[in-house]
Amino acid sequence: LAVARARAVLIGACCGPCYSGGSSPAGPSGKSGPTMNPCRGLLRIRRASDLALTALFGLALDFDLIGGDPRAASIILGAVVRRYCRPSQTYGRDAGSPFCEENYGPLLRQQINFQYLLDCIRVRFDHSPPSHWSRGREDCDEAMSLVASQLADLLYAMLLSTLTSTSSSSVARGERDVGALVATLTECRLGSVCAHIVTSVVTKLLIKCDVLSPACLGVSNLKEHRKRSRASKRDPDDIALESRLGRNMLLCHYHDVVAPLILGRTAPTSGGLGSKEAR
Repeated sequence: LAVARARAVLIGACCGPCYSGGSSPAGPSGKSGPTMNPCRGLLRIRRASDLALTALFGLALDFDLIGGDPRAASIILGAVVRRYCRPSQTYGRDAGSPFCEENYGPLLRQQINFQYLLDCIRVRFDHSPPSHWSRGREDCDEAMSLVASQLADLLYAMLLSTLTSTSSSSVARGERDVGALVATLTECRLGSVCAHIVTSVVTKLLIKCDVLSPACLGVSNLKEHRKRSRASKRDPDDIALESRLGRNMLLCHYHDVVAPLILGRTAPTSGGLGSKEAR
């Protein structure tokens, strides 16, 4: 763990500091906003520098260097997620961080292949955590759950940038990325960490489109979400995202081939009606 913490400090030195919480300084008009922070552009330049990208892809996202310890992996991946993933991007319009408007999804997508990252996750995490750790290792289970959430945040940031881009090349790229996501779901075992990561990405996209409630991910502030949903109309960008995601899912034959296949592979486990789980 000491080595993992040292690598997290090194990633922070190369990629710049991270800011979680707080509010951005007020501008001349008295309104606060991330655009009024003078360090905003400097931080983006630093995180897109060659040194930062080398630390990101050479240290943080090298699964061979991370090893098999989920506690060490959660420390390293957490240093990346706090810097390159917006903390409130899943649930829409919250502006809790002074740098929450920064979107590093296109930068990540340009530097790493979406299919390659999915393949690395499938090879490393196509298993169920309880089969790899003995009893009494609840800390490892919690760390693996955190790792799965962090990897889902990275994949979500990359896929969201592709599906919301207006460039002509992003249309074909979005089809490939969604196809890779669906193909990974059919190849990994249900109940595995990899399947949890993939389904979390899809769930976050549907929450972004206001199709699902944040309760699907265990979010506690549901009252604010309901008030915000009732008070405001749906964002046209979210409607376009829903349309593109649905179109790409149809092209992948998710509705008539993949979904029935997944349902055919599920079976309730024994242990009573209240403890049934799909496996």
